[in-house]
Amino acid sequence: MMINYRKLMLALLVGASVLATATPVLARSNGASVLTPEEQAFTRSRQSGVKYVAVEQTAPAQEVESLESKAAAKAAKHHKHKKQQQEAQLEPEYNTPAAPEKTSSRKRKKSAERGSVLSPEEQEFTRERQAGLTKAVEQPEPVRQAPAVSQPSAAAQSPWAQAAATRTKSGRKPAAPLSWEEQADREVAADKRAKRIQGPQVVPETPAGYKPQFLLPGNYQEVTIFGPALATEAQAVGLLKIINPQPKLTCTPAEIVHYYWQEAGREGIRPDVAFAQAILESGSFRFGGDVLPSQNNFCGLGTVGGGVKGATFKTPELGARAHIQHLLAYTSKRPHGKIVDPRYELAHKVRLRDGLCTTWYQLNGNWATSKYYAEKILTVWQRMLGYKDLGGVPVQSDVLAYGRLGK
Repeated sequence: MMINYRKLMLALLVGASVLATATPVLARSNGASVLTPEEQAFTRSRQSGVKYVAVEQTAPAQEVESLESKAAAKAAKHHKHKKQQQEAQLEPEYNTPAAPEKTSSRKRKKSAERGSVLSPEEQEFTRERQAGLTKAVEQPEPVRQAPAVSQPSAAAQSPWAQAAATRTKSGRKPAAPLSWEEQADREVAADKRAKRIQGPQVVPETPAGYKPQFLLPGNYQEVTIFGPALATEAQAVGLLKIINPQPKLTCTPAEIVHYYWQEAGREGIRPDVAFAQAILESGSFRFGGDVLPSQNNFCGLGTVGGGVKGATFKTPELGARAHIQHLLAYTSKRPHGKIVDPRYELAHKVRLRDGLCTTWYQLNGNWATSKYYAEKILTVWQRMLGYKDLGGVPVQSDVLAYGRLGK
């Protein structure tokens, strides 16, 4: 008997497929479904052609949508109510004051028992603020002032001309011109006021019980303002380069020294001592105070403190000439040629009234308030006399120059 294996294999495959399709039917007939509820719903949706959406996903989305709509409606209602309140509050400022809110006696009694939350100062501020809202419309508009007429600059007017112009503008008659004594007294008083406004800056020059040390000749109190130079120009230049290798000048150190020897020699003043005074007044030509290096003001002409710049000269030569002329204002001799010192006449008249100076020691308390002013100048001068240049190496000697000066 011949067995057809091909037909046998085909019959087995058919029987297996029939058995696989019959298994879900047998399971449903017994009441137990193999699929989960979600899979059954998905199967039905596929069979019916409708897109399947899970129930637990649709429910939260609907709730969120309803909540958002409710929140939007509530916010719109609140915004409308707030806008109405603002309009009601703004009406009394431009129209009429709002009528006070009526409160029952019971409410007033409870508020009186509880007391006000605000302090008395806050209550007063609140009442003033409420009263100010109703009075805002009654305030007049500000009156526009006419543009001011241009006047000459303050720098082009003297202090006395400015004062006279002020008196004229105020409606009073301008005062009579002042004499030079009155002008001098007023300038002295103005200097004192300027120094007093700066505050208590009086610092003792030396500690208590300490005597300042100066390099002075034996007869330093008799050193005259007039006389020849004992130091050379090379010594003055060498001293300046030692104490300040980079001076803030509009010329070279040799040129500024030559200008002092030239101007002081013409007037008969000691050039080396005058240059020592310029070193002291300018802070060794570092400046740093109210005067700027570009002003060529080497002795503080016109400075009274408080930021006042003082006089300005176009060239360093004119600055040295003004310094020498201001020294002459303290003596009985008038300068040769044109006067470039703006304070010469006033200073000279004051010295004619209070006494002339013939020695550098007499400048203490007159040129400056320091009681050691002349000693400082002469100490710089003595250092200049002790300067030596040995083979290009500068050496500063502190040897005193006793006996080198006459009366």
